[in-house]
Amino acid sequence: MEKAAAAASISTPAKEPESLRTNGPATAEQVAEIKRIVTELNQTKPGTAEKFKSLMAAKGLTKISDLSLRDSERLIQQLKAKAMEAFFDKALEPFVAAGETPTLPDPSKN
Repeated sequence: MEKAAAAASISTPAKEPESLRTNGPATAEQVAEIKRIVTELNQTKPGTAEKFKSLMAAKGLTKISDLSLRDSERLIQQLKAKAMEAFFDKALEPFVAAGETPTLPDPSKN
């Protein structure tokens, strides 16, 4: 009986819930939320989706999932406030997996 109790107490740590993470790549839920909001904004203000794509490209980001978890959350809040340009005016931190080298846009092309 004691061995079973001891074995139960030496379990592997539980995976950290997505809601408690503060670092890492954008979650699938964040990517879906950003796409949903941009689509909605584009319906009321045509051209928003193209503007979003060009702002992403200017920051060297080819897809929404290139954003970090924190930046994705900030972008969602800015999109809801209809302040997309304000978000892209800030410095972004693209998520870079361990062992990878980040690629940043060439500043001479701005």
